[in-house]
Amino acid sequence: MSFRSIKISPPEHSSSERTSRPPSAGPAGLGAWLRIAALATLAFALGFLRFYNIEVIGTLGYHEILLLVLAPFVSLKVFELWNDPRHRILLSLGLAYLGSQVLADLYRHSLPFDYLRGWGRIGLTLLMYCVSSVLFVRSAVALVAFVLGSYLVAPATFLAGGAIFEVGSTYKLMVGPPISLAAFLILTLAPKPLKLPLTGLPIIAGLVPLWQGARSLAGVTLLAVVTYGTGRIRVITSRGMSKKKVVRTVALFAVAGFAILEGYRYTASTGMLGADAYEKYEQQKQMFEGENFTLLSGRVEVLFAGPKILASPLIGYGSWPKDPDYVYNRARQLGLNPDDMVNSTPGEPGLIPSHSHLLGPWLEAGLAGGVFWAFALFMSLALLARQRFIRHPKLAPLINFLVVYFVWDLCFSPYSSDRRLWNGFMIAWIASIYYKVRQERRSSTNGVSFGGR
Repeated sequence: MSFRSIKISPPEHSSSERTSRPPSAGPAGLGAWLRIAALATLAFALGFLRFYNIEVIGTLGYHEILLLVLAPFVSLKVFELWNDPRHRILLSLGLAYLGSQVLADLYRHSLPFDYLRGWGRIGLTLLMYCVSSVLFVRSAVALVAFVLGSYLVAPATFLAGGAIFEVGSTYKLMVGPPISLAAFLILTLAPKPLKLPLTGLPIIAGLVPLWQGARSLAGVTLLAVVTYGTGRIRVITSRGMSKKKVVRTVALFAVAGFAILEGYRYTASTGMLGADAYEKYEQQKQMFEGENFTLLSGRVEVLFAGPKILASPLIGYGSWPKDPDYVYNRARQLGLNPDDMVNSTPGEPGLIPSHSHLLGPWLEAGLAGGVFWAFALFMSLALLARQRFIRHPKLAPLINFLVVYFVWDLCFSPYSSDRRLWNGFMIAWIASIYYKVRQERRSSTNGVSFGGR
């Protein structure tokens, strides 16, 4: 199989465009091939150039400089996005988020070094969303190129730095994600007769991280196997998705997630994963009165950000909010080392921990920040619950894995510099599928059919 035969259409295109044939070998066909190659190169550069960065009011990656160079060339198309009601929803929420962050910084008297980073982070994500919606969501080649470029940054950094392998951190952040991605990419490229047996690859890629201390990667990879398998069953049986079936699908995902968590609890608590995993499991279990290990056991930051958000749910505390006294006292209440928590972020003592795309922006920008990321989470969960990723069967395994990972990031990962462009790309990709399927379903209800998948 070749990626040249794959095409993802934007929401407004019909099925005839989605199933268009590859360019011919003539002059026009050559021009189309050159355009595809140029888009793929550009997309790969936007992903991989994160490997290089400069220090300008924080860290600015070369890929972000490239994005700023591209901005003027797509500016007119961005105005067209605004005229589309579907894009207008996301752009309005994003601009409200940015505006709320500005107001919060002014109200809280944030330092220039902090608020410039905060405004820039949101602005770059929204700009990447616009550029991706204009250039990349129509081409699977460009989409895959961006993903490959982004995922190669970690192993390239690992090899270039000559870092010593440490169980857990290096595998979780640098080695494991590319392996999981490769497993789903192989499944994507495999011919239909081999898809079922090759499902073993992502299963193995999900089990290995358990022994490397990368629990979240293991859970995401294994859950992605379940969500993809559920979607494949729907394709084979050619069944639709009524509301009852959506509920059953969500229940299945919940049961699968619980089973994965219980599997970890048993293997870690009995020492099957090794002494280090057992010690880490017992330590984190104590954070919740020793009752049991939960998803939040390894995300104690929620217990710091939560009370501050409840104290001021509408107005945020500004970009990178710091309160050493609060963090110190809260750590003592939770039985944690106060000094470790106050200095948990190098160079920014007293930074209030959040470790979540949902809680962090809500803490910093106020309610508008939480609403923006909650809407992104809603679209992602809808795509998985209704198995909308199978609308692009040739890319279904890859889309499925990336969306499951994105859902995890929204709930349990910080909105850090390495995700500024990635988030904009993922939101554009997910929105293009989410709104297209809604349009097809409504048109079908009105007597207009868009054809097959």
